[in-house]
Amino acid sequence: MRHTRLGLIAAAVAVLGSKPGELTQAMGNLPSSAWPYGRVVAVTENGVRGSADDDVKIRTNRAIVAGTLESMHVLINWVPSA
Repeated sequence: MRHTRLGLIAAAVAVLGSKPGELTQAMGNLPSSAWPYGRVVAVTENGVRGSADDDVKIRTNRAIVAGTLESMHVLINWVPSA
């Protein structure tokens, strides 16, 4: 997750560069084979932050992603950035 976009990798099937507001559509476009463990995703943020403004944008995006995935009944595994 970056301050402007997020990367979505689903079971090595698809890599999508999406804005957080496009997450519902991006997830809906994934084939059922992308969900071998059910509705579960791992989410991590990009560890690089350039400014305090980036922190605010990342927190905002994290909240949008969490709300979107929870509304879709998708379990989120938050993975610490490296």
